[in-house]
Order: sequence, then structure tokens, then C-alpha cells
Amino acid sequence: MKKNKNHLAAQECSVADPASHHVRSDEFVSLSITERCNINCSYCFARKGGEIPLDRALEAVNFAAANTNSPNAALIAFGGEPLLRWDLLKAVILRAKENGIAKFSVCSNAILINDEKIDFFMANDVDLLVSIDGVADVHDLERVTYSGRGTFDLVKKRLDLMRKRNFQVNCFRFSVTPRTAARLDEAYAFVTNLGFTRSHITTMPVAGDNWTDQAYQSLRSALLRIAEIGYKAHREGRYMPFRYNECLSNNDLMQALFPSEGRAESCMWGEKMMGVSSDGGVYPCYILPEMSPKERDPFKMGSLDEGIPTALERRKLWNSPDGRNLARSCHVWNALVGGDPFRPLPIYKHFYRYYIEAAIRLMSLIHPENAGQYKE
Repeated sequence: MKKNKNHLAAQECSVADPASHHVRSDEFVSLSITERCNINCSYCFARKGGEIPLDRALEAVNFAAANTNSPNAALIAFGGEPLLRWDLLKAVILRAKENGIAKFSVCSNAILINDEKIDFFMANDVDLLVSIDGVADVHDLERVTYSGRGTFDLVKKRLDLMRKRNFQVNCFRFSVTPRTAARLDEAYAFVTNLGFTRSHITTMPVAGDNWTDQAYQSLRSALLRIAEIGYKAHREGRYMPFRYNECLSNNDLMQALFPSEGRAESCMWGEKMMGVSSDGGVYPCYILPEMSPKERDPFKMGSLDEGIPTALERRKLWNSPDGRNLARSCHVWNALVGGDPFRPLPIYKHFYRYYIEAAIRLMSLIHPENAGQYKE
């Protein structure tokens, strides 16, 4: 992991709604299958090291089954690149099914996808969440091999295979950096035209202190253009849900203005969301297990061996003591970059404000008779 705060990354994959075409999950346990990865993204927050042993991985599955109370609980395979440990991933999913967990999500860069994996995912109703940053020259700015080569062509080849097999990618995940912000709308247009009809898109800005006024304005303009693209797609019956921050629920661009649809809800870190690291530590967020011990240990809740606090105790530990709405930012990055988990970073404030502007634009286009009435 790069230590410069400018390179601290947003979360890699969507988990808050890991199955848009199934019943929404409301509790999540992520498992760090491996911290290794087959590519070297410039903004990656994960250290490139540990790997969970099989016996410990199965203990984590038992933990997930014992510490979730909802029939819609989901197990998230995270990394690194989980497909590097295909044998371990299969064993984890099969054990989870034996323990009554019925929903699974795998976060991946998709480069290792092949027919065998597609067969297994389809047979076991596994959702795949693919990280992609846009069209070729945008994607290849940040998502490269260890030799520095872009990975877009490798990803696109696997997406073509999944389309040929009629395997639906559940979610496409955009990480937005100052270098790519101006072309976020191109990423949205590209993905919506890939032919995946049951997918959604989620996006989150890379956290850090290198966002300039120019980058903010580029981001705002791109989000407003996404509203235009979304309107055209809506008219043609092919709108693909576009969400800000995968750790929130009820936050699609077409829902963001309507309290009756449910305002964005935070991830409820530590209460409805937990992550297990390769060494068996338990954390209140699914990205923390991938970080170095120095960064993640201040957030540690317990371990597979020692147990964890009850849900009520977790609420007291991790929720805002004064009841503030924390749905617009990420506790982890707020703390790591700004020192205070409950003080949103500037990029989160800007992104959310622009996102609401885009939502107002979209809904005003869809319902011009109500233009001027929409507001945050």
C-alpha cells in the first residue's frame, strides 16, 4: 500500500446491495480470501501480503453464520483478488451454503474469469462485482499490471465471455480519481452499453488530499452529464441504476431526492457490516482487513478466537454519539486521512453535493412539469 495520503483509495467493490436482482441483503460479513493481487492499481489501499489458511477461512464462515441474524445475510469474498485462490473460494462458498448462508458476492477485477468459474457461479447463485474505471485509456491510467501495462483489454475479453454465456455481472464498480473525474460520464455510457441488463453501477471517489478545484469542477460536470445520459437511457427503457457509494442503500440517482423511497442509509459499520482479516481479526468494515495492522488495529472489534461485542455494544462503539447523518461519507477514510471518523472529508462533501445536483437534473428532465420543485 502506498503511504502517501493522495493515494488512499475508496472501497474496491460494491457490497451494500450485492444482488440488485435478488432480495436485498441487510447484513454482511466479508472475508479476506487473499491480500495478493494480479494487478497493481495506483490507488490500491490493500497491502500485498497475507493469505488466510483453509481452516481459518472455514472458521470465518462459521463465524459469519453465527453472527448474522437475517435470512438475507450475505458473505462477501474480498481481496486482493479472490480468484487467485479459486480452491479456497470454492470451499468457502460451499461451506457457507451448508451453514445456511444463501447469498454470496465476489469482488474481482475479472481478469481470471473463465468458463469453469462462470459455471460454478451460476450453479451456486454467486454475484460477481467487477471493478472497472471506464473506457480503455481511462481505465488504463490507474489499473495496470506490475509491469505497468494497462488491463482494459484483459477485462473486456472476460466481459465479452460473460455476455456470451449470459452470465449477468451484478455490479460494476468505478473508483474515481482526480485524473479520471472528467470522464466519469464516459465510463457510465460505456458500461450501460455492454449489454448487461441486470446490473447496477456504483461509484466512490478515491479519498485523499490531492483533489483540486479544477478536479472538483470536472467531477461536477461529469455527474451532470450522467444525468443527461441517464435520461436518454430511461426514455429508451434501458436505464442502469447509478449509485453513489456502495456502502449506502437507497442511493440510486433516481431515488436520491425522495424521502418516501428511503434516504440513503449508512453501512451501519460494525453492526450490520463486519470484515474478517486473513489472521482472524474482526473489523467493522469490509476494507479494513486488507490494510496494514497499524492502520486497521485502532478499529479492531475482536477476533475469531476472542469473540466480538454484541450488536448493541457495537452500535455504541461505532455509531455517531450525537445522531448525525453519516451516510454521505466513509468512517474509515475520514479517520485515516482526516483523523476523525465523523468529520467527512472534503471530497465526500463535494461528491454528494454534485450527485444531488445530478439527481435534480435527471428528475427535472423526466418530469419537467415538476422542475423547480426538486431539492436536496
